Amino acid sequence: MKKGRVLNLSLCASSLLALSCGFSGVAYAQDTDGGEVVGEAAAETILVTGSRIARRDYSAVSPIVTVDAGTIEQAGQGTIEFGLNMLPQMMTGTGSTDVQNRTGRSSLNLRGLGEARSLVLLDGRRIQPATPGGAVDITTIPSAIIQSVEVITGGASAAYGSDAMAGVVNFRLMDNYSGLMAEAKYNFTEDGGGGYKDLTLVGGDNFADGRGNAMLVLSYMDRNQLKRSQREFFRISTTNARIKYMIANLGGNPPSQGAVDSVFGQYGANPGSVRNNVPIGVNDDLTLFTPNPGSGREIINFRGQFDEIVRLDGNRIINNQGYLYDLISPLERFSAFGRVTYDITDNIEWFGQAMFSTFETLNEVPPQTIGTAGTSNTIPVTNPFIPADLRTLLASRNNPNAAFPVTYGFEQLGNQISGADTTSYQIVTGLQGPLGIGDWVWNAYGSHGKTTEATYQKGVFNVRRLQQLLDAPDGGASICDGGLDLFGPHSEVSSECIDYIAAEPHWFLGIEQTNAEATISGSLFKAPGGDVQFALGTNWRREAYSELNDDQAVAGEIPGSTVAPSSSGSRSVVEGFAELLVPILSDVPFFHKLETTLGYRYSDYENAPGVSSYTASVNWQPVDFVTLRGGYSRSIRAPTLEDLFASEFAVSLNLGTPSASSTQGDPCDVRSSFRMGANEAIYRNFCIGLGVPAAAVDAYTLDRQTLYGSASGNPDLRNEKAKSITAGIILESPFSSPVLSGLRLSVDYFDIKITEAIGELPLDAAFARCFNIDAARSNPEYDPNNVNCTFFPRDPDTGLIRRISSRILNLGEMQTRGVDVQLDWRLPLDAFGLGSGILSLHSVGTYLDKFAIQALPGTPTLQFAGFGGRPIIYPKIKALTSLSYQQGPFETTFRWRFAQGVEDESKVANPNSTAPGVGDYHYFDWSARWDVLENTRLSFIVSNLFNKQPYQLGTSAGATDQVTYDVIGRNFTIGISQKF
Repeated sequence: MKKGRVLNLSLCASSLLALSCGFSGVAYAQDTDGGEVVGEAAAETILVTGSRIARRDYSAVSPIVTVDAGTIEQAGQGTIEFGLNMLPQMMTGTGSTDVQNRTGRSSLNLRGLGEARSLVLLDGRRIQPATPGGAVDITTIPSAIIQSVEVITGGASAAYGSDAMAGVVNFRLMDNYSGLMAEAKYNFTEDGGGGYKDLTLVGGDNFADGRGNAMLVLSYMDRNQLKRSQREFFRISTTNARIKYMIANLGGNPPSQGAVDSVFGQYGANPGSVRNNVPIGVNDDLTLFTPNPGSGREIINFRGQFDEIVRLDGNRIINNQGYLYDLISPLERFSAFGRVTYDITDNIEWFGQAMFSTFETLNEVPPQTIGTAGTSNTIPVTNPFIPADLRTLLASRNNPNAAFPVTYGFEQLGNQISGADTTSYQIVTGLQGPLGIGDWVWNAYGSHGKTTEATYQKGVFNVRRLQQLLDAPDGGASICDGGLDLFGPHSEVSSECIDYIAAEPHWFLGIEQTNAEATISGSLFKAPGGDVQFALGTNWRREAYSELNDDQAVAGEIPGSTVAPSSSGSRSVVEGFAELLVPILSDVPFFHKLETTLGYRYSDYENAPGVSSYTASVNWQPVDFVTLRGGYSRSIRAPTLEDLFASEFAVSLNLGTPSASSTQGDPCDVRSSFRMGANEAIYRNFCIGLGVPAAAVDAYTLDRQTLYGSASGNPDLRNEKAKSITAGIILESPFSSPVLSGLRLSVDYFDIKITEAIGELPLDAAFARCFNIDAARSNPEYDPNNVNCTFFPRDPDTGLIRRISSRILNLGEMQTRGVDVQLDWRLPLDAFGLGSGILSLHSVGTYLDKFAIQALPGTPTLQFAGFGGRPIIYPKIKALTSLSYQQGPFETTFRWRFAQGVEDESKVANPNSTAPGVGDYHYFDWSARWDVLENTRLSFIVSNLFNKQPYQLGTSAGATDQVTYDVIGRNFTIGISQKF
């Protein structure tokens, strides 16, 4: 049944301009003058991405971008992740340069609507997810046998079910491979670090007299670490900038001014030069200094050395921890893929495939610090290691016997290491064949997959054991050698004490997905425009996850880690779907083709009401070289397992650096514009009400740009709903001249609106509403008990914001609207008498007219198109253009990526913000490949050809969008493939 069988693949037509869509090396769907598929292919029907109906042509109603294998091979760094994220339709997702990515996975984020709303398929089938949120790790897909990747934007729930709100990314693999191929790629960066080695072996052959085919792919990747300190842009960052020295925070119970003057007078300071409510640091020689003396004050008596880590920032001492973070974490991966197909009879084909991946990654961050990330350790006045000068200050307090909160950088534990061992597999098997009724065919398959992720941390301490040593009358000398002396030089803490407080927590995550699906499709009857076709099917899917949290972490003994108990959950859904293709007219004046497609799906979720999704679209060709297309769809997205059942997961909020000319930072910080402006008295009293001690409020600073905390799931969530509208025109050259015959253009409008959007309570919006930074001035009375302020609890002794909290809710609305433009032009040079080569121009661009978010019902809708900040920006114009030259076995491509400049996102809520925006961004790379022998190919890629540096977003050093802007610098990839 090789001839005429239904191929469960997804292709898009050259008539849709889904050739390269801005890339080189993309083959035309057909090269015949008449534009029809000829030969054996004419007997085949093709399943187009976004539809369940197999067709004899390549037409589709929704806008589709197709990326072929050559495109991925020649993309920046030669990887799937970089190849797809170059598309203007993509925005920042999880990737190798995401500093929060601890597990090494890479995901896709279509239209900026989130990875949970971008459905990823493999040959039209769901892939095993990598997270409880449903995100797929695209690095597990065998890149060596990818034939093409189709990206359809707009709602596709009627065809594929939940998660397809933003669109679908369908990876199509080679079929019936025969032969042996070895491939090797080596990537290195000009400035060192971050390169990789990638080795792949592909083998396949037919058996049983051609009735069957077997294929096996084995691959290995080893990626090197790249530290932020290895790139000039990232070398300075004050995130979590607590210096390593012991810092006593006495503002909540301050010493007398006389005692402060007396002690610092010994160091030559004038009376009153050090205020009694500022933090007090302890030098290695046990004298005292002022690490952050407050606005307009001098640092007094610091006796340490400044270097790359301990830096001077204005009039404060900071710990440049950004110097220590990974930019790219080291990763080692092994993966395998196997597929077998066999014609059991002339009418029944069986297939089975298995995909396996295992990888390990390590992520390195700065040493852990007492006093941040939710810790609030205190030292009692009975501690024997308190130096004399500090003891003098303590004794002068109103409550001289009270313990005092401290911060301290635990360099003795070394950098914090987060390790992750991840294993994933999926097994798929199915049958297909003709039904015996006309041209009707049937297809049935089942799949099962599982992802396990074991993570651990090193270089962290146990809060309970630490406090036990601090509270001990002998400083812990009876528990460990010498006790825990945090006041003297770091090297004086014994290894036995470090071992006593050190912890190595472990977590385990398991995710399972099981699918079963059956479909029938074919022709029903003749209509004026051709055969009316249908597809009818049903699907059952079950998803489950379990999360085992470390006992020490659950007990609250590991700073910055989840304190929630272990959790688990499962959900199943039964769905039925139908699709109808009605050719209304064909081959009549002004109606070369007119057809409509209707689709419907009903989803019955476990423990939730059933829900419907549907679509209707029209495809009209008044003449054969002009196509008008448009459609409307209603999509749904069910809550993910994480949305429903997660007991707790990490969240963060970037505040930026406070200054007199911006709204960034903590408004209670004395360096912020709020504490310096006309409303200084109002904000001073408001901050006292929020929990900043009155005695410390005039010297209060928050030396962190980023706040960390947790959010929890919600079993009462409702489904999201989305409405999508698309409309477009496709123009193919009607001319036969060599100069114009290869010209194609498409313009497509999209409008996607999501209601009851599921997500974490937007902490940035809550923070703005608490402090009246938002346009609506949501807290006009400056009420400390306003609900928006409750998510940012403060330490009662220091006023520092400790551990923020959030929850998953059905929130407001999201809407994105814009226009995609695609251009393809092939010029055979022999038409100009310039030889036999081919010059190709490919370009794809997106104009983003609107990206609006309403955080909560009843709140203002904010427009982000043309604005941006860390970690994501929304340029109004993004484009990708390439110029290629091909001559026989040689091809070279010059590629240009463009992103229009954006205003700082703080201006969305506060038009008066003076935070700077960024200008237009131009990024170039070059690639070449040469078939030096019939079965040997060499390739060479230079990414970021001119070593363009990223833009800083906002006022925070080292903050950028690490997908839109290249953060690695100029790098090179050398590849060789050999077929046997």
